[in-house]
Amino acid sequence: MGGTPSQAILGYGTLLERGNGATPEVFTAIAEVLDINGPNRSRDFEDVSHMQSPDGYDEWLPKLKSGGELAFDLHFLPFHASQDALNDDYESGRKGNYRIRWPFNPPVIGAFTAFVQEPPNPTTPINGKVTASCVLKLTGRFVIPAGA
Repeated sequence: MGGTPSQAILGYGTLLERGNGATPEVFTAIAEVLDINGPNRSRDFEDVSHMQSPDGYDEWLPKLKSGGELAFDLHFLPFHASQDALNDDYESGRKGNYRIRWPFNPPVIGAFTAFVQEPPNPTTPINGKVTASCVLKLTGRFVIPAGA
């Protein structure tokens, strides 16, 4: 029997990295990230329907695209420099450069600029590990290089 083997990869080994804003920019992995969701890019549409729209169907025009948000969970490490930096960025309103480095061979990197919309917010269960959730609000385009 034929078929094509899957090219899927596990998320294990993926890094979420924050740039330091220097020239040249140095990226550092955010410590102990668990799950990454997004970015959830989207686009809204403007309804331009009118009384004589063809065949009685709605008509639409695309609006600006949104880079969306990138949410991630991590082990809450309140004294780790990479997590402190997220809190500092939130407090200052700093816009920063970020990357997701997926463990393909060779690695594939998605790059974006974002603000910290929600800094690491801890969850403390009675009988489990303390985690935190964080949300980045993208400004501009999420870029994965062509051919990746």
